[in-house]
Amino acid sequence: MASKPTRIGKYYYKIPGTVKLLFETPSGFAIFSFDEKYLKKSIEHIWVFFVGNYWHKNIVWLHEFRAFEDKPNVFNLTAQTIDVSLVKMLGTHCGLDETLVVGSRGYKDIIEKRMGLKCLFDDAVKEVMWGLQNLMHTLVPQEQSKITKDDRLPMSLGLNMVLNRYKINVTQEMLNEYIIKKTSKVYATDLREKAHLKFLHRMFDEDFKEFSKVDSTYWTLSKFATALKIMFDPDGALKFGNPHKMFSHDELSMIKRDAHLYQQKLNKDLILAVYHNTVIFREGRAELLYELRCLVEQAKAALETEEVQEKPATVQQKQVDRTCVTVDLAVPNRSSLDEVHHCRFS
Repeated sequence: MASKPTRIGKYYYKIPGTVKLLFETPSGFAIFSFDEKYLKKSIEHIWVFFVGNYWHKNIVWLHEFRAFEDKPNVFNLTAQTIDVSLVKMLGTHCGLDETLVVGSRGYKDIIEKRMGLKCLFDDAVKEVMWGLQNLMHTLVPQEQSKITKDDRLPMSLGLNMVLNRYKINVTQEMLNEYIIKKTSKVYATDLREKAHLKFLHRMFDEDFKEFSKVDSTYWTLSKFATALKIMFDPDGALKFGNPHKMFSHDELSMIKRDAHLYQQKLNKDLILAVYHNTVIFREGRAELLYELRCLVEQAKAALETEEVQEKPATVQQKQVDRTCVTVDLAVPNRSSLDEVHHCRFS
């Protein structure tokens, strides 16, 4: 978390570890201080800091918001001019030694040319601007206008990466608060699984190479957990996966052949806990994905209904079923989910 603001002069604030940020709203512009380390996070990760009501309180501070009567002409890209009121606003809050984060390449070029302020605009900035828009009415309570289709920013790249990973197609028009929050929960499960897998690689890769001459560098969490389960509990039931499809013949032979070497070194309860946690990850994510797909079906149906209603009355309207359809998704040990025909919001 960055240090709290330090006042310099009557209006100008300098916050160590932050940059100034110019955010465009439907009716005006707001100036924030923003913790710059969040601009250095991975593109896949930035968006999650703007979901819910927690993270933004620690990374962004509003200095001023101003509405403009002639908002579309505040920046004249053709004439390369800026409204004098915005120039004064930027001059009040931005020092020449600071970086100003802006939401478009055109704004960057004009401000650098006309005011001499160093500006930043890149993919990370696009993600931050999307996040600010997602929390606009919380961060800029003075803004009373709603986001229109023309005002809406493109889909978050990071959010779309998560959706694409699970082959879930969501257009910008379909995106809503429920889908965003549910996707963030899926992503949180992914992060926990990655951390779990990193631990297993650190703990076992060298042993597998030394004892069994097997390279486990690229094993997935499921493969790792199953191998350990077979080694330490060969008679126990597997909760997921077919070992004969998961492992090569040589790998499966090694697992059974060298099990006693690992049993002498490691605690059985620890290994079984690893397997149990892996099962929980799989079941939890499967349920979240089921609910996410359900929400996407609802959003798609609602959008189709809206489009039909906007057509001329002479066009026969299409009947759209707005209930959430059953999704063909296998959930380990939760067969009852396959019979659910409605969404559960959490």
